Amino acid sequence: MYKEPATQRKRCLERARIKYQEKKANEGSEAKRARLYKNRQAQKKLRAEETPSMKNKRLLQQRENRIKQRDKETPESGEARRQAEHERYLQRTAAENPESREARKQADLDIYNVVQHRLPKIEKPIWKIYADSGWNVSASEIEFEKAINTFCEVCTKRCYPNQVSILKFSNYKPNYLPIELLQKKQLLLCHRCKTHLSSRKTTAPQNKKK
Repeated sequence: MYKEPATQRKRCLERARIKYQEKKANEGSEAKRARLYKNRQAQKKLRAEETPSMKNKRLLQQRENRIKQRDKETPESGEARRQAEHERYLQRTAAENPESREARKQADLDIYNVVQHRLPKIEKPIWKIYADSGWNVSASEIEFEKAINTFCEVCTKRCYPNQVSILKFSNYKPNYLPIELLQKKQLLLCHRCKTHLSSRKTTAPQNKKK
């Protein structure tokens, strides 16, 4: 059985890639829409047939590719990419109809409620409960609970007062935040979340794995 040499195969693929790019550059708007629709349908079919392990493998590969691309970015290209993503988000939200806007807001609210559900549901601080309960709790424990009673508004981490600071928004706001946080002019954040939001990344902060 004939086996194509690697160098010949590489040249063949390069010619095919250039030819495909030229074809895309010269196609009309109708042809482009038809091609994109065909690609979406094919991708939709593949996604419907993939197994959970195949899906996890695909998502992992996509994350690795994004990381490699971001590592190669210069500060200027990174800023340009984030600005373009932000503009696309603004265009997408501006083109929303009332129904889709309400659906998006409801999805944001659901995410916000999940985060809020993780917050301690107490009417008064733990140190106050200790002090009023008559439990056998040392003074140092009460002082500790009294001191560490501040929460980051994004990751809900419990912090000392000197571990949080205020981030004031100017023009740019991360679009991954729930609508309730986007409506605020400033947020009380832990140092990690403040650094993440200040970097203008387009993905939400991830919890560190223990």
